[in-house]
Amino acid sequence: MAAETMTSPKAMPSSFFTRQRLPASDIRIIDPARETRVALAVFSSEGCRICGDLKPAVAVVASDPTVAVRVFDEHADAQAWDALSVPGSPYAVAIDLDGTVRAKGTFNNLAQLESVIATAQRRAQPYVHA
Repeated sequence: MAAETMTSPKAMPSSFFTRQRLPASDIRIIDPARETRVALAVFSSEGCRICGDLKPAVAVVASDPTVAVRVFDEHADAQAWDALSVPGSPYAVAIDLDGTVRAKGTFNNLAQLESVIATAQRRAQPYVHA
């Protein structure tokens, strides 16, 4: 099965990271048959020791069929970093499949990264008034 990715930042409109709602066409899911619920942009730097230590955590998240993961390198994907004004690495942005940014933040371990995803998934659920 093909891995899921988001489109390259060079292919994304410059407004991709600056709007709270993104057109669904800005996120390409290669295998729509998977149970993807959220796309996760992970911002990482080669010189960041913590980022290197977090590669296994990102791989765990990427193995989840409900999450499409794309890693944006500080140098190779500088346009994406600039467009979002990413404050540093590691940093994650969770986007639902309708293109709405649901959660974002710095993370230093798997639990914090999973928290970004869980927050996004919770916010994507319809509000139920008790």
